[in-house]
Amino acid sequence: MTPVATAARCLHKIEVRGGTNVAMAASSEEAFLVCESDHDHAVATASNMVFAIWRRKTQPDACRRVIGFVREIARRHPEGVGLTQIIDVEAEPPDGETRKAIVEMMKQPALKYFSAVHDEEGFK
Repeated sequence: MTPVATAARCLHKIEVRGGTNVAMAASSEEAFLVCESDHDHAVATASNMVFAIWRRKTQPDACRRVIGFVREIARRHPEGVGLTQIIDVEAEPPDGETRKAIVEMMKQPALKYFSAVHDEEGFK
Protein backbone atom coordinates (compact mmCIF):
# COMPACT_ATOMS: atom_id res chain seq x y z
CA MET A 1 0.00 0.00 0.00
CA THR A 2 1.37 3.42 -0.92
CA PRO A 3 1.98 6.07 1.79
CA VAL A 4 -0.89 8.18 0.37
CA ALA A 5 -3.34 5.28 0.55
CA THR A 6 -2.14 4.44 4.05
CA ALA A 7 -2.58 8.06 5.16
CA ALA A 8 -6.05 8.34 3.72
CA ARG A 9 -7.11 5.04 5.28
CA CYS A 10 -5.72 5.88 8.71
CA LEU A 11 -6.63 9.55 8.90
CA HIS A 12 -10.24 8.87 7.99
CA LYS A 13 -10.40 6.44 10.93
CA ILE A 14 -9.38 9.03 13.52
CA GLU A 15 -12.14 9.78 15.99
CA VAL A 16 -12.51 12.80 18.21
CA ARG A 17 -14.33 12.03 21.45
CA GLY A 18 -15.16 14.84 23.82
CA GLY A 19 -12.33 16.98 22.46
CA THR A 20 -9.78 14.20 22.98
CA ASN A 21 -7.91 12.90 19.97
CA VAL A 22 -7.86 9.14 19.53
CA ALA A 23 -5.19 8.19 16.99
CA MET A 24 -4.90 4.77 15.41
CA ALA A 25 -1.63 3.19 14.40
CA ALA A 26 -1.18 2.10 10.82
CA SER A 27 -0.46 -1.49 9.95
CA SER A 28 2.01 -0.65 7.19
CA GLU A 29 5.73 -1.43 7.41
CA GLU A 30 6.66 2.27 7.44
CA ALA A 31 6.23 4.20 10.64
CA PHE A 32 3.07 6.25 10.34
CA LEU A 33 2.59 8.85 13.03
CA VAL A 34 -0.65 10.77 13.57
CA CYS A 35 0.60 14.14 14.81
CA GLU A 36 -2.67 15.89 15.60
CA SER A 37 -6.36 15.82 14.83
CA ASP A 38 -9.57 17.61 15.66
CA HIS A 39 -12.97 17.98 14.05
CA ASP A 40 -11.54 20.27 11.32
CA HIS A 41 -8.32 18.51 10.34
CA ALA A 42 -5.82 15.72 10.89
CA VAL A 43 -2.06 15.64 10.22
CA ALA A 44 0.23 12.63 10.00
CA THR A 45 3.75 11.85 8.85
CA ALA A 46 5.45 8.82 7.30
CA SER A 47 9.05 8.79 6.14
CA ASN A 48 9.60 12.09 4.30
CA MET A 49 5.87 12.75 3.77
CA VAL A 50 3.40 14.94 5.60
CA PHE A 51 -0.31 14.21 5.14
CA ALA A 52 -3.13 16.59 6.02
CA ILE A 53 -6.86 16.09 5.79
CA TRP A 54 -8.92 19.25 5.86
CA ARG A 55 -12.40 18.28 6.99
CA ARG A 56 -14.49 21.37 7.63
CA LYS A 57 -13.07 24.82 8.39
CA THR A 58 -9.37 25.08 7.60
CA GLN A 59 -7.74 27.16 10.32
CA PRO A 60 -4.64 29.29 9.62
CA ASP A 61 -2.96 28.09 12.83
CA ALA A 62 -3.38 24.48 11.69
CA CYS A 63 -1.69 25.37 8.39
CA ARG A 64 1.16 26.98 10.30
CA ARG A 65 1.57 23.83 12.39
CA VAL A 66 1.83 21.83 9.16
CA ILE A 67 4.78 24.10 8.30
CA GLY A 68 6.36 23.00 11.57
CA PHE A 69 5.88 19.33 10.67
CA VAL A 70 7.42 19.95 7.22
CA ARG A 71 10.45 21.57 8.86
CA GLU A 72 10.76 18.77 11.41
CA ILE A 73 10.68 16.06 8.72
CA ALA A 74 13.17 18.07 6.60
CA ARG A 75 15.76 17.86 9.38
CA ARG A 76 15.68 14.06 9.04
CA HIS A 77 15.26 14.02 5.25
CA PRO A 78 17.51 16.61 3.57
CA GLU A 79 16.47 15.23 0.17
CA GLY A 80 13.14 16.99 0.63
CA VAL A 81 9.63 16.59 1.94
CA GLY A 82 6.36 15.78 0.23
CA LEU A 83 3.00 17.16 1.33
CA THR A 84 -0.28 15.50 0.40
CA GLN A 85 -3.47 17.28 1.39
CA ILE A 86 -6.86 15.62 1.19
CA ILE A 87 -9.78 18.04 1.14
CA ASP A 88 -12.91 16.43 2.50
CA VAL A 89 -16.23 16.95 0.72
CA GLU A 90 -17.46 18.87 3.81
CA ALA A 91 -14.52 21.33 3.71
CA GLU A 92 -15.35 25.01 3.38
CA PRO A 93 -13.27 27.23 1.10
CA PRO A 94 -10.47 28.85 3.16
CA ASP A 95 -10.73 32.48 4.24
CA GLY A 96 -8.13 35.14 3.39
CA GLU A 97 -5.89 34.57 6.42
CA THR A 98 -5.92 30.82 5.82
CA ARG A 99 -5.08 31.25 2.12
CA LYS A 100 -2.03 33.31 3.16
CA ALA A 101 -0.96 30.53 5.53
CA ILE A 102 -1.40 27.97 2.73
CA VAL A 103 0.83 30.05 0.43
CA GLU A 104 3.44 30.27 3.20
CA MET A 105 3.19 26.50 3.63
CA MET A 106 3.72 25.87 -0.09
CA LYS A 107 6.80 28.15 -0.18
CA GLN A 108 8.78 26.10 2.35
CA PRO A 109 12.24 25.42 0.85
CA ALA A 110 12.20 21.77 1.99
CA LEU A 111 8.88 21.09 0.25
CA LYS A 112 9.73 19.27 -2.99
CA TYR A 113 6.40 17.59 -3.73
CA PHE A 114 2.91 18.94 -3.17
CA SER A 115 -0.52 17.60 -3.99
CA ALA A 116 -4.10 18.42 -3.06
CA VAL A 117 -6.77 15.80 -3.55
CA HIS A 118 -10.45 16.78 -3.41
CA ASP A 119 -12.67 14.06 -1.99
CA GLU A 120 -15.70 13.42 -4.20
CA GLU A 121 -16.70 16.76 -5.78
CA GLY A 122 -14.48 19.22 -3.89
CA PHE A 123 -15.77 22.03 -1.66
CA LYS A 124 -19.41 21.90 -0.65
